[in-house]
Amino acid sequence: MSSSSRASLLAIHCLLALCLVACGSDATTAPVKPEPKPDPKIEETITPLPALEVQPEEIPATSSLPTPSATQTRSSNGLWLEPQAWPVISIHATLLPPKDAQARSSVLTWGWNSPYVKANEGITFVDEYSPSTGTHTPTQMKSGTNGDMFGNGHAFTESGDLFMAGGAQPANANGNWPAINDVFLRTTNGAWSILPKMSLERWYPTVTLLPNGEMLVSSGVKVQNETPAIRLQEVYQKDGTWRSLTGANKKFVPYYPWMHVTPQGGVFYSGPTPEMAVLDPSGQGSWTDIQAGRDLEARNYGSSVMFSEGKVLVMGGGAPASKTAVVVDLRSGKSSPTGSMHFGRRNLNALILPNGNVLVIGGNTGVGNSDGDPAYSAELWNATTGEWTVLSSQTQIRNYHSTALLLPSGAVISMGGFNTPGQKTAETFLPPYLFNPDGSLRTLENGTRPLAYTTQHEIGYGEKFTVYLKSAKPIKMLSLLSPGSTTHAFDMTQRRLELKFVKASANTLTVTAPANVNLALRGNYMLFAVDSDGVPSSAQWLKLK
Repeated sequence: MSSSSRASLLAIHCLLALCLVACGSDATTAPVKPEPKPDPKIEETITPLPALEVQPEEIPATSSLPTPSATQTRSSNGLWLEPQAWPVISIHATLLPPKDAQARSSVLTWGWNSPYVKANEGITFVDEYSPSTGTHTPTQMKSGTNGDMFGNGHAFTESGDLFMAGGAQPANANGNWPAINDVFLRTTNGAWSILPKMSLERWYPTVTLLPNGEMLVSSGVKVQNETPAIRLQEVYQKDGTWRSLTGANKKFVPYYPWMHVTPQGGVFYSGPTPEMAVLDPSGQGSWTDIQAGRDLEARNYGSSVMFSEGKVLVMGGGAPASKTAVVVDLRSGKSSPTGSMHFGRRNLNALILPNGNVLVIGGNTGVGNSDGDPAYSAELWNATTGEWTVLSSQTQIRNYHSTALLLPSGAVISMGGFNTPGQKTAETFLPPYLFNPDGSLRTLENGTRPLAYTTQHEIGYGEKFTVYLKSAKPIKMLSLLSPGSTTHAFDMTQRRLELKFVKASANTLTVTAPANVNLALRGNYMLFAVDSDGVPSSAQWLKLK
């Protein structure tokens, strides 16, 4: 063997030895497969973006924000803007979707009337506010009934109209409000109408849209503080008549029970009392009790929100107010403790954010509606870790009779309160995800916020559709959120669902709509895209049909 051959053989032996060291000496060990690489055809393909019909609803320009202070880190604590005057006490609040493809969303609020003679004349003071322009349109809604809409229940119909059941007459000699059995409808074009009356007068009932398009009305009282909770539930049918659920005669809490449609199509009662049960609203109705119960706490004026498919976060409430929270699985009926808030809160407002986390605002720590210390600091619950983080503080007391809504911009508006100087004001909160690390605002213009939209305004169940993107970071999540309709610490329409998607090109996603109506009820939704840093786009409005 020549010297050159021996050198070549030695080199081969050395190479084999290095391979054995790297891969292990066991010859039977399979080599590690390399990580799959993205399809370069998909990564390189740029799909032409169709023109936007309407620019997304964003928050105020950076120049309009106050200068960051040395003690405030916006990207971790968020920012409260200065309070603004409000025409009514916002005891009830609803986010109204745009009237058409070119319009903007608005916030509808109403409360009790003073002087009460206006209620006796069938007049409710109502205000419609435009977050895009900052303008108010206060009106007197004249129903022709003997009461107003203070203390009613309200939820959207599948066509997008606002359905409002019950309310109150002027206070009686005992200082209590007798209920009314009137039902009101505000259509998507802003017109008001009166629907057939319920069989019972109800004050503080809950309204729930059912998968078949009917409207369920639960609980309430006939006269404040003078009668027990109403057991009989009623369903407003699609033919304009009422059906009493005589087979579902169940003892209820007097005021605003927490009702959620389950992935199986039933209606889940999660509180405020510790008992849990599922209602079958078909025919005369029937209840199935969940024996385990939720927990041991009576959580009156706490809150319950469906932050993910079939999962509800229940928190706060009680007397004195509790810090604790639990997660309830609506499929199994099982509950499990999660992290506790830093402050006990009753009369709080809980809002689901586009990333699935839950923001809690306001409340008080004591026994009554304004007892104890007010909670000025907002708190954020992380749906992944179960931990709570204290965020920045608002300046006004938001306790009983306060409301809050998530806006399409990703900001939150907080309003109302009980016998406080700020009860006829509102404050806007910009969560941490709206800020860059240096405290500047994330916007589409500066490229630090994703843009996501589709050319389709109506989507069918199970349908695939395209979402177009402009984003510096990968999109990790698409969320559908229903517009809020809230009062007395409970939002009767708020729910969130994540959508399945695959990457179709460098700037498009192929998205699959929810599989059925139980998962996402028919109606209007906000579509948010959330990038890998947790930053949401502004919402585009869609309608599930």
